[in-house]
Amino acid sequence: MKFHNLLKQYMDEIPCTSRELAEISQLSDATLSRYRSGARTPDAESQELENLIQGLVALSKNKSGKGEPLTYEDIKTAFTRALPISGVNKDLYASRLSLLAKVLNISNLQLAQKTGYDPSFISRVLSTERIPADYDSFTRNISDYAAEVCRSVQLKDALATLISVSTEELEDTKQRSNAIYGYLLSRSIPHNEGKGAGSNREAVRNFLTKLDEFDLNDYMKRVHFDKVKTITSPIKPSGGKQYYGLEGMKQAELTFLRKTVLSSSTEDVWEYSNLPMEEPAADPKFSRSWMMGLAMMLKKGLRLNIIHDLNRPFHEMMIGLESWIPLYMTGLITPYYLETEPESDYQHLFRLSGEVCLIGECTNKDLSTAFFCLSSGKEELKGALKRRQALFAKALPLMDIFFEEDKKAYEELIIKETQALLDENGQKPEVLPNNKNLYFKNISITRYGARTVVISKSNAPEVHFVIRHPHLLNAIFSLYE
Repeated sequence: MKFHNLLKQYMDEIPCTSRELAEISQLSDATLSRYRSGARTPDAESQELENLIQGLVALSKNKSGKGEPLTYEDIKTAFTRALPISGVNKDLYASRLSLLAKVLNISNLQLAQKTGYDPSFISRVLSTERIPADYDSFTRNISDYAAEVCRSVQLKDALATLISVSTEELEDTKQRSNAIYGYLLSRSIPHNEGKGAGSNREAVRNFLTKLDEFDLNDYMKRVHFDKVKTITSPIKPSGGKQYYGLEGMKQAELTFLRKTVLSSSTEDVWEYSNLPMEEPAADPKFSRSWMMGLAMMLKKGLRLNIIHDLNRPFHEMMIGLESWIPLYMTGLITPYYLETEPESDYQHLFRLSGEVCLIGECTNKDLSTAFFCLSSGKEELKGALKRRQALFAKALPLMDIFFEEDKKAYEELIIKETQALLDENGQKPEVLPNNKNLYFKNISITRYGARTVVISKSNAPEVHFVIRHPHLLNAIFSLYE
């Protein structure tokens, strides 16, 4: 039985309401709602799961007149069996498996032939579209094969660097297999990396790996971007509409994109949101429609100025940025961040294009309380423009992106950065050395002191990312250690 079905069964058996269980378990209404819908499951070793079990036990005792109270041991055992092994994060697992295969030069076909799985299944695991029914046996098969492949001194050194162990710990096949198994299934970073620096380092590696492998031409073919039609409407939208809750948020987002694409305006689009995105992102139909609307908007040639919400755990932030790589490559995205995120019980959403605006908010990250207003009225647009000016006046560039056509501007910036570094401390730019750049074939990384890092991709397309955000800088610097 799945976790959310089991939770519903216990709540019906007691019986209790969501509000009662959330309150006694010290969980937010939104978190419990995600557990009940199956959109999210707690980690098997988390405090949230412990609180939930204790809450069910306490409510069961309070209402024991309606039957035998539930026991802690029974609930714990049942929940543990219903949860994925060790709360495996499929995104993290797929990223680590991809890195392992790349470092050891193992193809999907080789993995399939040696482990007994279909090549298409391996591909879907790497893309997070599928998960193994049994992570343990799947990972053991992968680990045994990778350990057999990793026999040369060079590959052992590369593997040791990847999973952060000494080469001496990888001498025999069994040691290598156990080390690889632990690396793939561990929810934390290998033992000799600091928790913060290590997790940041791995998140950056995953981001850079996706950047290294990205091919814009291949991506365009896969999403049929060339077949996306852009149309305009001679009728200008007018009036406003209100939307409520999670479903309202989805409708409002898609309607905003549709009206923006249909409008005759060629003005920039401006976006910011710190609303929780886990629930809407879990809806595949909405995600596909949203991506298609965004693709149509970009194909129309509208530049998107977006403030990314970085007020979240570093690893989550990097996974979010990974998903934006294809959009960055269009050359039509200007990313920003806020140095200080608003501290409030309210979370906000802001969208503005030439002829339509969308503004909304929710409380305590609970989308059931969300309210949105979509409008193309003159007064509303005028007010939204003032909000945009105030919001983006506080925003800082997350990174500067230079393409081949920006070569002159890029070269001028590099000269300026190099001279500033020489003037400051007499140092020259530091390129990430080859022995620490084993993962990447198409990118190079150059550090300009403590303030700037340049990540250069050599093809498909040629692009340079100039990064100055402090969190990103510190994580990239850890690659040099």
